Amino acid sequence: MAAVPAAAAAAVIDPLDDVRAVFATCRLTPTQANGMISAHDIIDMDDFQIMRPEDTYRFVKTYNDTVRSVANKIGLPAQKRLEGFLYWYHDHFKRGIIPDANDFNAQADIDAVEAYTADKASKDMPSTDMDPGKIETDLKWWDWKDGFINMSKLTMGVDNEPLFYVIREDHDPGWVAPNDLEARAAQLPHAGATYKKDSDLLWAKMVKSTAGTIAHEWIKDFEQSKDTRAAWQVLLVKCEGRDATNKRVILANRIISLAASDGGAFYTNEYNFSFDKYATKLQMAYRVLKMNGNEVPCMMRVQRLLDGITVQGSPVELTLGKDHIVNHLLNDWDGAVSHMSTKVAKVFPARHAGGKRKEFSGRRISEANRGRGRGRGRFDGRGGRGRGGRGGRGGRHDPDKGWFHGVDCNDPDRKLSVSDNNKIGAAGKAFLFEIRQKSRDRSVNKVNAGEETANDKNPVMSERPSPTGNEKGGQAGQGFGKGAYKK
Repeated sequence: MAAVPAAAAAAVIDPLDDVRAVFATCRLTPTQANGMISAHDIIDMDDFQIMRPEDTYRFVKTYNDTVRSVANKIGLPAQKRLEGFLYWYHDHFKRGIIPDANDFNAQADIDAVEAYTADKASKDMPSTDMDPGKIETDLKWWDWKDGFINMSKLTMGVDNEPLFYVIREDHDPGWVAPNDLEARAAQLPHAGATYKKDSDLLWAKMVKSTAGTIAHEWIKDFEQSKDTRAAWQVLLVKCEGRDATNKRVILANRIISLAASDGGAFYTNEYNFSFDKYATKLQMAYRVLKMNGNEVPCMMRVQRLLDGITVQGSPVELTLGKDHIVNHLLNDWDGAVSHMSTKVAKVFPARHAGGKRKEFSGRRISEANRGRGRGRGRFDGRGGRGRGGRGGRGGRHDPDKGWFHGVDCNDPDRKLSVSDNNKIGAAGKAFLFEIRQKSRDRSVNKVNAGEETANDKNPVMSERPSPTGNEKGGQAGQGFGKGAYKK
């Protein structure tokens, strides 16, 4: 008996078997599956490359229009499953994975349906317009880099994939992704029409961040190609190379030094350099050192935070705050910063109800009273014309200019009567506290000798001074009476 050739003995593989298998997973009957294959001239799995999930309705309708028997028509559940299959199929291709019918089971179909539904919903959501700001190449490089990467993760490309994959790192075999986003980004190819369009989108954002900076010169060679990935690699080399790193470490060490002449950071008051800015600057320096293998222990960082607080007069609140931190929070940077922030807020109260602290500008009573107008004068009189400022029946109230319910609070040396002290309320008292603190600081530091000379010429006012100059209009208002506003 003649031997049967191996090729003839092998079963003939029908390329449509895989197509029928996925249709069966989508709950199509054999009759429906063969009808779909015939209606669309499908010859193998590759034909699905030109059928998108959004084409499923027409895909099914074309077949249903050729069928008379209702029993053989494809219903909505099967149609949704076909959508899921097409989404699953194209998602594999997008990530460089050849779709295998053996991998498409009922659970994969359900997961694909949910993913496609979520994908469509996300396309209808308003786009996130996150701006990382201008590029920072020195101490704030890591903060800017994180901001740019986060922006790329939140900004969707033309195929509804985060633009992050354009600049993602290349990983060695065996790398384990920390999350699904980075896992998908690692699979998306850096080639093709979709990638080119996504690269162009991210290039526009990179140009916006680097325009007007030295970094723009570094990436200028890529203006024609808009090769965002190559430009990103250049930025990494320039900002994370040895020279840039050494410079960054030197600057960070200067900030944490306790020598003001070397650029050490210090906190003296809330008006010139806030505590939040002071703590953030130290934190930034410590992060730079950590990123370069020089992590400073938490206890040393917290102690440096405390050593740099040099508020004049050593307020009790701050002293108590430091003691608490030394005893309980030396190993808790965030806790120490939070605790001291609370103490600072008590020592330096906000000037206005809005909570914004403003530095005292040094305006005097004589300056505040300038300007003609009707209104109450210094002594709550109504109406008279003169240099009393513009007011009303309740007295002048202009916190931005130091007036609270008819009382001028611009003079740090003025002693208020009990009545005036009650009138100005909490906001006025906070205002007085602030300008008196500033006045003491100027006197001790001898910053403005000319202003101190002027202060010497203006003795402390009594509670009810005699009317002169700017105050005559207000005093006249007391006796002007009801006829003040008659025409």
